[in-house]
Amino acid sequence: MARGVQRNILATKWPVYDVQGNIAGLMGYFVSAEALAHVQQQSHEALFVDRVTRLANVKGLLFLLAQYLDEYRFGHRNFVAVFIRIRAIDRLLRRYGEEACNELLGCIADEIRRIVGPVGASGRFDRNQFLVFSQYTSQEEVRDLGQRLRTGIEAIHSFGQRSCTLFVEMHMAYPQDQSDFYEDIIAALLDRWKKKS
Repeated sequence: MARGVQRNILATKWPVYDVQGNIAGLMGYFVSAEALAHVQQQSHEALFVDRVTRLANVKGLLFLLAQYLDEYRFGHRNFVAVFIRIRAIDRLLRRYGEEACNELLGCIADEIRRIVGPVGASGRFDRNQFLVFSQYTSQEEVRDLGQRLRTGIEAIHSFGQRSCTLFVEMHMAYPQDQSDFYEDIIAALLDRWKKKS
């Protein structure tokens, strides 16, 4: 009980020995399970979430890619990797500054998150580049996803009080198209990760 409320705790204890080597008692400590979960969530976000967009960061994308490849290899579930690049971000960064540009990146991330929904995963691996993973059952689904991503992002014409015009460059890659798919994407993500470290 703490302040009249029942709380879950995690307890750790170990024996204390006297000079003869006999157990004389126990020492230990406890922590709130809620507080520990909060710390773990913060640690997870610091490791795997991009602080600007709240999408996966480079490390998070590596983790997601491994999961999708496992599903592809062992569960035979096809997936596509959609690379998105928005060149205007660099120009807008020079024009409006980092804080304003981060606001725009947040708008783009919200749109990607809305379009991809719970069936896919997305992240940012460079200032103006995003990566989306999505499983599919037909090429029509892939074309539809690509069209919705392009249309949704290019429909963003303002952020805050500022105006913008965005054009999406998009490339789609499939693991079944090339044996080195895994290595190519991993190499690109690792290269970006090393530059950020």
